[in-house]
Amino acid sequence: MKPPPFAYAAPATLEEALGLLTEHAEAEPRVLAGGQSLIPLMNFRLAKPGYLVDLRNVAGLSGIRRDGDVLVIGAMTRMAEVERSPEVAVAAPLVTEAVGLGRARPDPEQRNGGRQPGPRRSGRRTARRGAGARRRTGGGRARAAPASSRPRSSSPGRTARPWRRTRS
Repeated sequence: MKPPPFAYAAPATLEEALGLLTEHAEAEPRVLAGGQSLIPLMNFRLAKPGYLVDLRNVAGLSGIRRDGDVLVIGAMTRMAEVERSPEVAVAAPLVTEAVGLGRARPDPEQRNGGRQPGPRRSGRRTARRGAGARRRTGGGRARAAPASSRPRSSSPGRTARPWRRTRS
């Protein structure tokens, strides 16, 4: 399905983004900060914003820095960046460990695209994968499920293989 019509803006500064949100308040504007949850909702017409403000190019919303004793992680900082940051590892090792648990997300594309707020939402590709399609092993690699865990056919001694034709 295609999303309903909407206007789009990609401001370069935070002030410009706030101005656009205020100016287009009657169009129910939404902030786009990755689009991993909003775009699928728009495609199913569950969300119908009239105006999208993309924060991808807004300077100052991403990055990791120390401000005295405080560790500052920007709202648009990718989880992969937090996971690899030596500053975060030293100042907040629990944060590094928690973000590292996000490695259960199946592919680097998902981890590199994920922002800090709302890592698990509806409409994510990880939620649409088949339950028995892949299985995690102890070494962090994915492999096909073993034959012993595949479904059996009603005929004794025969394994159900949907990709092969069975003879009667």
